[in-house]
Amino acid sequence: MARADEIGRARCWNPDCPAPLKARVSLSRSGLAVMTCNGCQSQVFTRSEISDEGMRKLIHTAAVKAGEPAEVPQAPMVKTEIAQAVETQAKTFRLGASWRG
Repeated sequence: MARADEIGRARCWNPDCPAPLKARVSLSRSGLAVMTCNGCQSQVFTRSEISDEGMRKLIHTAAVKAGEPAEVPQAPMVKTEIAQAVETQAKTFRLGASWRG
């Protein structure tokens, strides 16, 4: 099996990973991003353009010199339509619950 073309490095998705700054991001046959981490032996596959875009935002391009701590920028929190709908429903529920006493 041929090694996939690496498009960058990113912070591993796993908070308990022993090597969180070494996850490799490459492309699958379908052209979507795949994160592979040798530190915790995990792979994360994207299945849509939305998740692919989110994973590509995690890629950091700063070269890190040996022995220096790496500073990885955090990806901005993006609210999807579903998250906004859930938040609106939660607010509506809280208002209704407080009105009933």
